[in-house]
Amino acid sequence: MKFAVSTAGHDKGTYYAVIGEEADAVRVADGRLKTLEKPKRKNRKHVRLFEKNIEGEAVRNNADIIRMIREIKRKKDSDEEELHV
Repeated sequence: MKFAVSTAGHDKGTYYAVIGEEADAVRVADGRLKTLEKPKRKNRKHVRLFEKNIEGEAVRNNADIIRMIREIKRKKDSDEEELHV
């Protein structure tokens, strides 16, 4: 599954799950403010895309997105701690 981090705008630094892709934009959801039912359209220039393999990665609802993003943040934080030790 693809994920994105916003690199510009008022939501800079926010993690999203990529719900859909267009030529010049992506549709993203964080499960809280931007839900599966009403995803945010972000210009590709304003996000950094990456792919992560997460167990049980089927997205069925907003709670799944929240869980996946939480797991990505937890892994990122632990990786940064290992670099500083």
